[in-house]
Amino acid sequence: ESSQQQQKLPPSQQGVHMGELRIIIKSLGDRDQNCDSDSDSDWKKALEVFEFARKRPEFEHEGKGMLSAILKILGKQSQLVIASNLFNELEKDGYLLDVYAYTALLSAYSQCGKYHKATWLFKKMQEEGGCEPNLVTYNVMLDLYSKKGKPYGKSKSLVNKMKERGIAPDIYTYNTLISACINGSLCDEASWIFREMKLAGCIPDRVTYNALLDVYGKSGQHQNALDILEEMGRNGHPPNIITYNELIAAYGRVGLYKEALALVETMETKDVLADVFTYTSLVSAFCKAGMEKEALRIYGKMKEAKYTYIKMKLVTRET
Repeated sequence: ESSQQQQKLPPSQQGVHMGELRIIIKSLGDRDQNCDSDSDSDWKKALEVFEFARKRPEFEHEGKGMLSAILKILGKQSQLVIASNLFNELEKDGYLLDVYAYTALLSAYSQCGKYHKATWLFKKMQEEGGCEPNLVTYNVMLDLYSKKGKPYGKSKSLVNKMKERGIAPDIYTYNTLISACINGSLCDEASWIFREMKLAGCIPDRVTYNALLDVYGKSGQHQNALDILEEMGRNGHPPNIITYNELIAAYGRVGLYKEALALVETMETKDVLADVFTYTSLVSAFCKAGMEKEALRIYGKMKEAKYTYIKMKLVTRET
């Protein structure tokens, strides 16, 4: 559709096809991702187009894709009240809500951290709506559990139910499940999930490896962490400064200064230059271990690297 058509909302021509209206709604949603667009105006325009389409007789049969699209847009803009009211109105009018509509509203709740509303809707869609969750639905719930710091067992139980219904986990499912192991430093569980995903044919990505490194780092599993770093390189995901810094920071939080220092030395052999965050985490590791002299030595090394006063001040604050 031309930009001129998109600007004139709602459409005035009755001859516009439902498929064209769906494209306009999705296009306006995509424009929300562009920092140059007026996102507040765009979601309102998308809603106007939807309301226009909703009044047409063919909406009952051709409006499903539009409903999930507008709910996604409203969710991204944190317009939960409008999204919920729209969903409830359509339900009251006897409109058959499908899994995509439920999942879109569920995702909106999740994005805004509305745990209780999301779990209520997840239960309702199955018990009252007669909708079986799909892979995306389950992944939205897993992500919400992770954001809210729910126990690993809750996430694992949900994945088991998913499997029982014949839905195979994807890379996002596995990555979220590994991330759920971080808080409890559940190394064995994370390792098991990592093996399972490989057997299932899911190729680990950088998110997978970083989540594993976080688990191993916080647990002090230095050798396992080093093995993951090596595997990353072999599989086309060479560790970068961010990867190293996250692991060094994990060591620093629990005072594993030897492991943190060894990792910095490994970085040097890989020609990955330490930055201010590397030094900050290293100083933190020595301080937590009660080794103030070594911490000062690292601080001095940082000054030799000619970091600015502001960056050095950051290190002082962190320690």
